[in-house]
Parts: sequence; C-alpha cells; structure tokens
Amino acid sequence: MGHHEEHHDHGGRNQHKVDPFETKAAGYNESPLQRSVVEPLQRAVVSCLVERQPAPQKILDIGCGTGQLMLAVSEHFPQANLIGLDPSPKMLEVAREATAGKAAISYEEGNAEELPFEDGSFDTVITSLSFHHWEDHQKGLIEVRRVLKPGGLFILADTTYTHASKHNPAHHEHQFFSPDQLRGMFAAAKLGFDELVNAGGKDELQVIVAHAG
Repeated sequence: MGHHEEHHDHGGRNQHKVDPFETKAAGYNESPLQRSVVEPLQRAVVSCLVERQPAPQKILDIGCGTGQLMLAVSEHFPQANLIGLDPSPKMLEVAREATAGKAAISYEEGNAEELPFEDGSFDTVITSLSFHHWEDHQKGLIEVRRVLKPGGLFILADTTYTHASKHNPAHHEHQFFSPDQLRGMFAAAKLGFDELVNAGGKDELQVIVAHAG
C-alpha cells in the first residue's frame, strides 16, 4: 500500500465535529460522565489489552482526547511507544500537559479517515468514545487495518445510541451501529471480529476486540 501522505483537515468536513471539543477541552476531565462512562470504558480497554496483547511495542489511540487512556495504558506498558491522534488542537494541548515527562507518549493532529502513518506501523490500535464521531466509519476502519501489522490488535470502545442520546440530545447527529452491523463493517475492512464485552457489566458500554486479518 506504500506510504500514506500526512493530511490534516483543519477546516473541512470534520470541523463541525471538532469545534465543540475545542470549547470544552479545558474542563473535559471534570465532566460528570467521566465516572459513569469514560472511566469504565477505559478500564475495559486496558483489561482487554492486557489479556490480548501482553507486550505491545507500538500503540495508536485514535480520538485520544485529553490523553487519559494513554496514561492508563502507559502505566501497564511502560516499554510501549504510544501515539495519540485527535482532530482537536485544544484537546491535544490538554493531553500534552497531562502526559508531560512521558517520553514514550507523543501526539499527532488528524482524523481516523486519513491516518498519517505508514502501512503496518502499529501492533495495536485502540479507540474509546471516538468511533461515533468519525465522518466515514468504513473508511476509518479500512485505515485502521492499513496501519496495523498482520495479526495486530484493534480495540474499539463506545456507548450505544440509546445511552448516548439520553445523556446528550446532540448525539442524534452521530451514528451508532449494532454489533451485527459492526461485524459486517469489520469484515469489509479485513478486520476479524473476535469478541464483544460489556464494560462494567453495562450493556450500553461496549468494547469490541478484533484483529487484522
């Protein structure tokens, strides 16, 4: 597939989704949803990662936000090189401050649909509470497969539409998928759908474990 040119879409199709995060970046970690949604999903991602990939070398976090998942992962895998990707410059500012002094953690600005990395760059890709914001979900999944090494691990964590819309009516603008729909989308991207787990025992908090076929 060759080298993939780096591309940042600052003012294009995704800007309407980026702008809200620009305004709430500074207080994002104090949101009341941190304890009920964000933290359980992040713990589940780390748990799946520990179980499935005991010694990851290079991990990409798509939609890394303020870097909290990156911090949690780095505590379990201090030897791993972690790269966080997010389209919001202000969220990345907060993330860089939160992870200052962690030499193994770095950040890139960009979108899931056009990952600015070489083919087969990562043995692990993770994403939490980001997928429903993606502009083109199928294209993003194809990009995930492209940057994963053969057999590499992909962990996707997100909430369901019913839960999201109950807490934030604006979520009607986003797209959520059933497990069956996701299985088909993963297959089309040549990602093997391995397991669906519920974070914290909650049906509305879902974590999908997959691998690069």
